[in-house]
Amino acid sequence: MKPRLSGPVAASLLVTLLVLGSVIFYSRPVQDRLAPPEVPKEAYGPTRWGMSRAEVELALEGAKLEPSTSVNRYYTPIAGLEARYLVLVQKDAPFLGRQAQVHYVFFDDKLYAYHVTVRDRNDEELDRQVRAYLVSRFGAGHSDISDGSPLRAIWHGRDVIVNLWIVQSPLSLVSTYDAVFGVVYQPLERAIPTA
Repeated sequence: MKPRLSGPVAASLLVTLLVLGSVIFYSRPVQDRLAPPEVPKEAYGPTRWGMSRAEVELALEGAKLEPSTSVNRYYTPIAGLEARYLVLVQKDAPFLGRQAQVHYVFFDDKLYAYHVTVRDRNDEELDRQVRAYLVSRFGAGHSDISDGSPLRAIWHGRDVIVNLWIVQSPLSLVSTYDAVFGVVYQPLERAIPTA
């Protein structure tokens, strides 16, 4: 005959298991319980995080990359380590039916961030389309920013941080707007020395 639990002993055991289970569940950080979809190992297009400059150029199959003249717009190099950074730009990259600029940011010849800039005359439509792309790529879990600044939204995932800005293009006869989103791969960014 098998022993069976019944009555007050079974109820007490069940309550104990439920309490322990909820303590274990709720002791994890909120971001672990509400984790966004797993971040793809791909960076932008056919590139992957950690690729070297040569590997990125090979993956882009002949797309021309040149040194960026907007270096400080995309990162702030740590004093004394400037020579270990490299920012290359791919001009006229197709994105959402438009031509975009993609800036690839390397540290010690490892791709750890990229920034995409795309221009349009309609800032609301541009914002809507770029957000839809970012939601499809990084999930719906983002924070909207509505303080009037150019920063419009932030995605903070397990391995990436994504920022979306909408800015009016300077020195333009016709009002045009740039949507700029930057993606930083945190495991490689954390490996950059701080001093």
